[in-house]
Amino acid sequence: MPMELKQPIVQKPPPGGRAKRAQLVAVGMVLGMFLLAIVLMDPNSSVGRWAAHRDAIRQRDAIASVMTPLARAGKPDAVLWYARHYADGIGPLRQLAASGNGEALWTLAGLTWNSDRANAMRLVSEAAREGYPDAVLYEHNHPVAVR
Repeated sequence: MPMELKQPIVQKPPPGGRAKRAQLVAVGMVLGMFLLAIVLMDPNSSVGRWAAHRDAIRQRDAIASVMTPLARAGKPDAVLWYARHYADGIGPLRQLAASGNGEALWTLAGLTWNSDRANAMRLVSEAAREGYPDAVLYEHNHPVAVR
C-alpha cells in the first residue's frame, strides 16, 4: 500500500529568505570594499606608489615655471632641483659641481652611478671632502667601497 505524502517534497523558502540573502550580500560587499580600500591606500602598494609618482609630477609641474628661469640664472638650489627633474639639467649641474658645491657633487654622483661607477665614487669622495653630510655618511658606512 503506497504511503501518502502529507507535505510536498519541494518546500517554499521561508518568508524573508531573499531579504536575508540580500542583506548578507550587501554586508559582504561593504566588507570587501573596506578591505580593498585598505590595500589601495597602502603607500607601498603598486597603486600607492603610482599615486605618489603622479603627485610628484604634479608638484614638479606646479613650480617648473618659477624654478626653470632660476636654474638658468645659475641659482644653486634651482640648478639642483632642475637637474633632479629634467635630463637637460646635467650641464649646469656639472658646472655647479666643478665649483665645489658638495650637494651638486653628491647629486651628480647619484645621477651617474649606474653608467660610470668609478667616476660616481670619485664624486662622492669629493662631496665628502666638501663636507656634504650624506657623502660623509656614505664614506663612513662604506669605507672599503670608497677608498
